[in-house]
Amino acid sequence: MKDLKTSVIVEITPKTDKIDTFTLENGDKGDVWKNSNSYAVGEQIKYEIVPNQKSEHFLPNFKIERPNVFKSKAIQKDERAENKRFALQMAVNLKIAGLTGDVKTLETAKKFFNFLEEK
Repeated sequence: MKDLKTSVIVEITPKTDKIDTFTLENGDKGDVWKNSNSYAVGEQIKYEIVPNQKSEHFLPNFKIERPNVFKSKAIQKDERAENKRFALQMAVNLKIAGLTGDVKTLETAKKFFNFLEEK
């Protein structure tokens, strides 16, 4: 994104089932593609104005900067499951190579898992 502006949404008008028109506090008006991000009146956004390529008679498009999104619970669970799988795989590899001696494979896997979960 090149030239980012910051303003507050004053009005959101549905234009089609895929596009909303935003009116901003600073007077800018433009179209925004609907996606998984939902916006509300009164919310501050950072955006770039992209001229409409079809015609200058149409409103410009706003390319909105997305905020940093934290990992969802589902992604965190997948990462945790992946760490468990990887830890067990490494423990088995060490056992096969004969590097763990009398230590049980699951104990080694737990140590690997705990190490991977430290962040």
